[in-house]
Amino acid sequence: MNRTDEILRRALDPVPEIWTPKPGFRQAAVLVPIQRRDAADTILLIRRTDSMPSHAGQIAFPGGSREGDESPLECALRESHEELGLDPADVVVLGGLPSRVSNAGFHVHVIVGRIGTDFVPIPDTREVASIAHPEIEHLADRARWDWRDVPRVSRPMPHYELETGTLWGLTARFVFDLLERTHWSE
Repeated sequence: MNRTDEILRRALDPVPEIWTPKPGFRQAAVLVPIQRRDAADTILLIRRTDSMPSHAGQIAFPGGSREGDESPLECALRESHEELGLDPADVVVLGGLPSRVSNAGFHVHVIVGRIGTDFVPIPDTREVASIAHPEIEHLADRARWDWRDVPRVSRPMPHYELETGTLWGLTARFVFDLLERTHWSE
């Protein structure tokens, strides 16, 4: 295990084994895939296709709605496999982040995992329009972020421009949660 993964394991919460109930919200889980690329740690993000029924065209982590009696971890890994061809056995789970609720009615659980340097995504083109690998060190630079008002949100939300689109909303909040937990942003 490398130093970054040791820091992450200490900073992150245990992976939730069961869903935390939130009445009125649908359960979902995402994977924050961390991958070493060109000597830098990156976070793999997807841009959802414009034809998706929810969050169309948005930058997101791989993930989705709970199916059956699967756990949050099983859900995040299943969705990552469906969207990117990521074999669940190739994910080293490092921990979790606090769940959050979205304006779209989802209660989202977050799993953080390391994926191999040799993993090449095979996107499901019905769901994934493109992929980005922003370096964590760049994401940790607060000067690169812009805070904007968003309809139906009581406070300004973080926005970060990527080549594939704008990282904002719940995904941006989860990135901030990760950076603050690990003190990358200091």
